[in-house]
Amino acid sequence: MSRTTLFLRKHFQRTLPAIRICSLHLRCGSAALPSPHKSQQSREAEDAHCHSPFGLGVFDGVGGWARRGIDPRVYAQSLMLNTRDAINNGILSPKEALHHAWKGSQGKTGSATALVCCIENDKLSVVSIGDCQMMHIRDSEVSWRSVPRQHAFNRPLQLGSHSQDTPEHGDEKRLDARAGDIVVVGSDGLFDNLDDDAILKALFGLQPKLGTNARLESWKHDVSHDLSQNDVKDGSFTTRVGYRQMRAKYKGVLVGRAPTCDVVIPNPKISKHHCIIQFSSDGPSESNGVRIIDLSSNGTFCNGSRLSKGAEVLLEQNDVISLSFADPKQAVQEGLLAFTCTSDSVSDSVEGTNIAVENIKDPKEAAERLADAALKVSLNPEAETPFAQAALAALGPAQTSGKGGKPDDITVVVAQISPNRSGDLLPASYFSDRKIVNYDPGLSSSTNPEDLF
Repeated sequence: MSRTTLFLRKHFQRTLPAIRICSLHLRCGSAALPSPHKSQQSREAEDAHCHSPFGLGVFDGVGGWARRGIDPRVYAQSLMLNTRDAINNGILSPKEALHHAWKGSQGKTGSATALVCCIENDKLSVVSIGDCQMMHIRDSEVSWRSVPRQHAFNRPLQLGSHSQDTPEHGDEKRLDARAGDIVVVGSDGLFDNLDDDAILKALFGLQPKLGTNARLESWKHDVSHDLSQNDVKDGSFTTRVGYRQMRAKYKGVLVGRAPTCDVVIPNPKISKHHCIIQFSSDGPSESNGVRIIDLSSNGTFCNGSRLSKGAEVLLEQNDVISLSFADPKQAVQEGLLAFTCTSDSVSDSVEGTNIAVENIKDPKEAAERLADAALKVSLNPEAETPFAQAALAALGPAQTSGKGGKPDDITVVVAQISPNRSGDLLPASYFSDRKIVNYDPGLSSSTNPEDLF
């Protein structure tokens, strides 16, 4: 042990009545996506989240307040900011930190579900209110996961101005922690759409790739609207570049309003030449590459995000494409088209795959993979999701089919438990003046906690 570390340890032992020795910390990254059903003008998530080397939290604002003219983000953000301050001030009991946040938010109107997790010594402590959830992963397997608390189906416990629920109603859990463990925390937008197996596959980058017979299946459930390699044409069309008209050649399927397009959609919301879809054989299996190029004014959307005009985008298994609207259901209702990218012979099994939990190099990238996977499923009306299955069990087959994704705000925080860089033990209070990173709802960012050590 170095003289400096020995001096610091003796100094803190003399000056601090209650010392916290932290040999482990959380190396975190996050991702947040707004619901694709929100309009392009108000695509702000109602979730809020924060994380630091010693604690993290996810807070899901209850969207029903918007119908009363109340911004659902305000209460969730207030809980987040007050939780952040509590952890910054050395409160590493999640229930105590959440109680501090709840008290500090009592002047706000609204409500939110919440989950807060802190690490101290070799223990993870968790408290949850409602349907924000957490998974603790060790050696590539789920060693523990939280269970959502609800008054009834789709009525989760929540903290808020008009709720009788309090932090004392939250579920608490203490878990053993060791270096290399992974913690996944998310709002219901994640856990309502992905089951445990799907989360593990997305977390470790094992999402299925396109296999043979790659195609775009139409949401109109009409085979005549499906697109595949068989529909590819060698064609050309006239387009304007600045003040000049040019003849553009293509090999694929041209979609648009013009009668000369390969797929004609006579709708004013569709551009004359809207997009080009190409099928190729760039991968290990024949005809497994699908690319799309947007040419439009109103936009071509992949998984709710607008593609850059003129850019060529390679599609993946289960990607959802919609024309002119981010929400594929709305596109279909408007008489336009929406597709799911799929193929045959897709192998997505994790059996025989060497997964090293310790080798998640970037928790932020892992969080983004999870959010993207949840978004794809949320847009799929045929997906057998945890929420759809729970609805079937609660409501019965007369009211629901037990299928369909749940479009919602998606917030994910991935944390890898890591040893302190120095290997020496320092009190958590030593880091209390380091400002924890906080997030406005809908924003995604991360920091490198190793910079603090």
